Amino acid sequence: MNRLFILPLLAFTALSSAHDALPHANWCTGSRQHPVLVSSVTLTPQEITDYRNTQQSSPPAPTGQLCGRGPTLRDCGDHPDDWTTALELAGNHCAVMEAGRIVPGSDLYTVVALVTHPSYFYTGLSSLVGQNTHHEDYSAALGLRASCMRCEPRVQHVGNTNSADAPR
Repeated sequence: MNRLFILPLLAFTALSSAHDALPHANWCTGSRQHPVLVSSVTLTPQEITDYRNTQQSSPPAPTGQLCGRGPTLRDCGDHPDDWTTALELAGNHCAVMEAGRIVPGSDLYTVVALVTHPSYFYTGLSSLVGQNTHHEDYSAALGLRASCMRCEPRVQHVGNTNSADAPR
């Protein structure tokens, strides 16, 4: 099996139980689809802070509507912390990598941002079992790096293309 295929699968398996890493635990795990790295994002502390300030200065929408532009929409009037801001901004950067027709109820062509730095982004630094401190432990001053993963259809090969097996 190809190593480039195995590495994303291992990352998805590990992250599927982590907080907010994927839209749902079985994202892009069907037999006819697979995750593909399409881009990476590096956010500076200043970019994260500027985005948070813009979000906080936006006028609130009427009650019952959702604010935000990324995959992690927040309730209106909720002032995002650094963690939420950084995840939303990375998601916005990755969302431009969506390609193809997104079908409701399917993961095909959807894109997720998987944070790769800091390493404790999804769990926090707490060593206490069951306690997740990622919101408190993350600071915009750390910046952020993420991989943009797109769910793509698995190409089904018909027949064997190995020349040694071809009829003569």
